[in-house]
Amino acid sequence: MGFDLYGIKPHNPDNLVKPEIDYDIWKTLSEEEQQKHWDADTEYHNAVPGEYFRNNCWWWRPLWDYTCQHAGELLNDKDKEYGHSNDFHAISSKKANYIGIKLLDLVNSGHAKEYEEEYMKDYNIAKEHNKEIEKACEILHEIVKAKLESETSVAPINYPEKEKADWDELQGQKNWSSSYPFDTDNVKEFSHFCLESGGFKIG
Repeated sequence: MGFDLYGIKPHNPDNLVKPEIDYDIWKTLSEEEQQKHWDADTEYHNAVPGEYFRNNCWWWRPLWDYTCQHAGELLNDKDKEYGHSNDFHAISSKKANYIGIKLLDLVNSGHAKEYEEEYMKDYNIAKEHNKEIEKACEILHEIVKAKLESETSVAPINYPEKEKADWDELQGQKNWSSSYPFDTDNVKEFSHFCLESGGFKIG
């Protein structure tokens, strides 16, 4: 799952045309022809950065949280909430421009980098914590295999009742913040998109 952001009126002073491809014939194209299309597509997006921005859900959620917390003065509650959905909620040109300016200021001032460093400390602690949980799950899995005299892997749903309860408890101890990284370069890229987008929809 990802978040695709589309500029409503992206800045395109040279009226560049986005490369299109008929994906019905994509597999019939040579590798060279396919690469030529991707190169043209990359060139277009570099020239028109406000046309499209994408993050997978793991990267987007921390980025949007940071945006709401530190550059969200013009965002209302609905903007903040629907920023975490794929409902094509629209952020106006005025709001997008403000976000872009504010985020770029936060990058240039060093605030975003300081935030990243503190955030990633917790992220890495969570990752180490989850490694220990995974080790415990592996031990539990071997216990189940021995108990069932199974030479093959056993899915947790098929564990005996006690071991299934133990597995559920271990899963509940996981720290899911280890799945959501934060990076200053991502903030910077998003700020440029906002400034060039003319407003955007979050899909």
